[in-house]
Amino acid sequence: MLFRSYEEKENPSEGIATREKLRAAKPDDVQNLVLLARLYGDERMGQYEKAAEAYRAALKFSKGDLPLAREVAVFFASDRVARPSEGETLLKDMLRNEEDLPRKALIAASLGQFYESQEHLATADRYYRLAVSLNSSRESLAIAADFYSRTSRLSDALEYYERTLAMAKDDPEVTHATRSRIVAILLAMGDLDRAKGKMDDFLARYPDDPQAMIYEGAYHRIGGDVQKAKEAFDRHLEREPSNATALWQRGQLFLLLGRWEKAIQDLRNSKASKPDAFGYKHRIALADALIEAGRGDE
Repeated sequence: MLFRSYEEKENPSEGIATREKLRAAKPDDVQNLVLLARLYGDERMGQYEKAAEAYRAALKFSKGDLPLAREVAVFFASDRVARPSEGETLLKDMLRNEEDLPRKALIAASLGQFYESQEHLATADRYYRLAVSLNSSRESLAIAADFYSRTSRLSDALEYYERTLAMAKDDPEVTHATRSRIVAILLAMGDLDRAKGKMDDFLARYPDDPQAMIYEGAYHRIGGDVQKAKEAFDRHLEREPSNATALWQRGQLFLLLGRWEKAIQDLRNSKASKPDAFGYKHRIALADALIEAGRGDE
């Protein structure tokens, strides 16, 4: 990742002058061209055509740098530039001209991410699946699984995470994260029979993972055993009192039990810890608790 200096962030016009001088001396310096494009594209400068020209020059000398191509595609698709077709064409041309299948798969996944950012989800789906068909690596599978998870296609997400897990046995970090996501998805699906086995396996493998206790509490809450769910969240919050997820989940339990003040306390603390998390469900639950407590104005 390339970074501009603090001074350039504060004074983009001065940064442009310096980088244009460097460009005159070294026109093929890709890093300088990228930083120059970012400066021109700064909203305070608003020189988007000059930014586009600098990006194109960087692409010319970068020899197919995919992260750079993704950055340029995002630039064209941004609201301030509003030329998404140019970013789309750039990535499609790269895909068409690439012969190496693993790299072609990464480009296809990049197109999936591009279309997802434009909210063209059906097209994004097609390119994520293309990436997997070109190269069924754990990276391609995980990227597709994350997409299906984000878009609430939980059965598809589960399938792709399970395929990721099968290919990632030699990577403890990937297997840990993937097992965690599988448990979360089964709980979200309400498939308690399968969730129980996966959750118990997760607890046995990672007894010190705080997330394991949250899964245990969520499992009992979904299954209707409120007391066991509360005990799991209590144990977790004794270790990590500010965990927003555990506070949100326990707050919902108190809401179910009609213990409004305790629900309000937990849900407020959850909101304070992560104000924009959980699709604002903790805020909605807090509003419900305040209404039930006769504090509708709040």
